[in-house]
Amino acid sequence: LGEAPPAWRPRGGGPAVDLRFAAAPVADLLRLVADVQRRSIVPAPGPLGAVDIVARRVPVGAVLAGLLAVTGRRGLEVGNTTYVVPADLAALPALPAVPAAAGGRLARLTLIGAHAADAVAALRAISPAELGVRLPCGGPTFDLRLREVSPAEAVRALSVASGLPVEGGPAAPCEPPVGAPTDPTALH
Repeated sequence: LGEAPPAWRPRGGGPAVDLRFAAAPVADLLRLVADVQRRSIVPAPGPLGAVDIVARRVPVGAVLAGLLAVTGRRGLEVGNTTYVVPADLAALPALPAVPAAAGGRLARLTLIGAHAADAVAALRAISPAELGVRLPCGGPTFDLRLREVSPAEAVRALSVASGLPVEGGPAAPCEPPVGAPTDPTALH
């Protein structure tokens, strides 16, 4: 009685943000955090839910830490990318071997409602050489926004975001899932 609870001290770096949202989808908040931090945040498939959030002058890194905590996920950082994965995931998929001729860095890649075939076709469109990897056809649709990542890291991000394993080898024809917006002549 008479004692105030200790003040919560947010931990995390980055610029301070003010947020006030009710029932905000966590996926949207992760995109907001990614924009403020100027990095890629790649959530693994699965429900993230929605949260009420009120934050005044809280470091954006603390907002990310809070979102990870309430969703039961953890963040694995690789370069300029944070992977939001289940807390029990031991490790990320191995970084695929991508030929050096596949290019340096991607400026930006944004996919909305994509399938794995769409994503790999988009990567091939901006890469000057064959990537030497493929993902299985199908899978769920996903959103992905990448900033300044290597082609190999982009392939790993596609694997994490789609929940599909990366396979080595040359591209092969892909029949898109029924109802998918993918061009049936696209390679995956």
